[in-house]
Amino acid sequence: MVPQHQAIAGMTVGVFDRFEFSLLGRYVGSRFAINDTNNVTAPIKPYYTLDGKIAYNKDPYEVYIAVNNMLGEQYFSYVSKSAFSTNKSYYPAPERNVTVGMNVKF
Repeated sequence: MVPQHQAIAGMTVGVFDRFEFSLLGRYVGSRFAINDTNNVTAPIKPYYTLDGKIAYNKDPYEVYIAVNNMLGEQYFSYVSKSAFSTNKSYYPAPERNVTVGMNVKF
């Protein structure tokens, strides 16, 4: 399940001393399923995701809203192959979703 190629790039921009805007792009290349030690089945397709986050910071608190997989990419975060056949089990990753939260720094 380890891709041959993987890249992650991101940026965070601070605005008005308390706000932060972040973007994170991720590319995961093709890989073989778990338990496919001889690589006999077709590899899993590569995928791209883009995550965004807006945060308000006032020490020691941070309140944020994040949109994960903003482009709604459909991909499988985990794929396993049967030990006795070429059947695979696919576990899809969440499509576009929103997270709202708060962090407290100690």
